[in-house]
Amino acid sequence: MPSWRTLEGQKAWREQVVPSWQKNPGAKKELQKRLTSVWVKDKITGALIPAKAVKIDIPLVGRQIDRWTRGLFYHKFKEPMPLDLKVQVDKLKAPEESLVPFLNELAKEGVQPMWIHVEPNVFTYTYLTTYKSKHMGLAIFVFFNTEVYLGTTGVKL
Repeated sequence: MPSWRTLEGQKAWREQVVPSWQKNPGAKKELQKRLTSVWVKDKITGALIPAKAVKIDIPLVGRQIDRWTRGLFYHKFKEPMPLDLKVQVDKLKAPEESLVPFLNELAKEGVQPMWIHVEPNVFTYTYLTTYKSKHMGLAIFVFFNTEVYLGTTGVKL
């Protein structure tokens, strides 16, 4: 679970995510089935400490990224994305490894993504399309300033 990486993520997990599951017995049961123990490195001491993590259902995440990317297209263009247009979903490395170089390249081209910070350091996203075609674009979703997912349309990767 990436929430341990930021204080905001830890707070959101404790104050929003866990209470929401406690109010819903079915969701709580599903969460308990997905919980596992992992070891994480403490930022200060470097020691390995035990932590709880949630096993992610990768196909479910892929479907959600596809759906959100299509929703952002609809929000921007006020029309549905053509059904024959596929969304390529990719999980990227941590933001400092995957996004910083990519954003630097965009900046060289004069492109400054408009980031929407739903909750800073918890959930942030942006949606970009090319000048060539509104069907060529990408959505970047960042969770807990750790997990990065990319939904790409109309571009061969």
